Amino acid sequence: MRWYHRSVLSRYFAYSVMHPTLKTSLHCAVDNSLRRVPLVLYSGTAGSLLVAGEERWSRYLPDRFFGSCLRESRHLGSYRTWQLPRVLRRWRDAANITVARADRMTARLFSAAEYLRVPEWIRMVAPVPASDDNILSRHAKRAMRTIRKNGLTWRITRDPAELETYIARDYEPYISRRYGADAYVRPRRWLRTRFRNGGLLWVEQSGIPIAGLLFEMRSGVFLHLTTACVNADEHLLRLGAIDATYLFGFHAARSFGLATMDMLGCRPCLHDGLFRWKRKWGGAVADKPDNIYDLLVRWTTATPAVMRFLAESPLIFRDGDGLSAIHTDRVTPRHKLLTPGLRRLVTLHPDAASGGWEEDQGDESAMDR
Repeated sequence: MRWYHRSVLSRYFAYSVMHPTLKTSLHCAVDNSLRRVPLVLYSGTAGSLLVAGEERWSRYLPDRFFGSCLRESRHLGSYRTWQLPRVLRRWRDAANITVARADRMTARLFSAAEYLRVPEWIRMVAPVPASDDNILSRHAKRAMRTIRKNGLTWRITRDPAELETYIARDYEPYISRRYGADAYVRPRRWLRTRFRNGGLLWVEQSGIPIAGLLFEMRSGVFLHLTTACVNADEHLLRLGAIDATYLFGFHAARSFGLATMDMLGCRPCLHDGLFRWKRKWGGAVADKPDNIYDLLVRWTTATPAVMRFLAESPLIFRDGDGLSAIHTDRVTPRHKLLTPGLRRLVTLHPDAASGGWEEDQGDESAMDR
């Protein structure tokens, strides 16, 4: 009998590993049964925001909403996930915008007509250009001129000792210093496993490594996993060290006969720095299949605070079976907001009710060159 139970359990856990959907469902079920979600009301000169979700993970939109402005926080208690729709409905008039960080199971409790469903992370995917001449973004072309001017070159290594140097000297300090409290440093075991399925691309100047790209090759795709420059040196960034990991990543992918580069995740905002960086190298918006959480966003009417926020932070949201973006920006030309992979771009008008937006009209082929 004990053998039987061990056999069933081993098969069960093997099944959960083999089926990502089941694994996600198990994570959500366990998380929801153990967790109470804090509710916080943030207020300041920029306006007010009601947020349900642990602060470390739900801080992105409040940080973009308030920017450098001072804000005060008022904790309104902690609740079970199934209580959130009712509690947020009771408090929603207290804030300009309501945000709930919810997993896929919890998100079903919220009205799709009331809440904009913003993925916590999206993915950027780019076709590998046949040559550098096929890289059309003017921002990328400017970066390429800097890379060539500074004599940067590349090489690939599969030496585990060089990987350890990259992790300790470059990757961990770079991520920690560049992203601060939001930094997520990948475990060394994860990095070593990916390295075995790909390699490390060094960006060098006069034969000396100044930046590195850890990559993996899977199912005909070049995965651009992690980048870092030596000691997080700002001078090296100005030399084009990180831009060179993208340019030379294309070179490496071509040399392996791969047609697609997966640039992995970034935040769902058209003005996010990492999003814009990946976009200039040809990144197109795509869903991130391992994304467990969404940010459910709601406003009652498009007040000046809401309009300002969406002008500064146009959000990418789930739109049917695709992804679209919403904005209120009247200054930036439309073609600079359009991004490959978006289903459509919509504009929110002042004083409009939640859901009161209309699709932009214009030349869909215009892109930022």
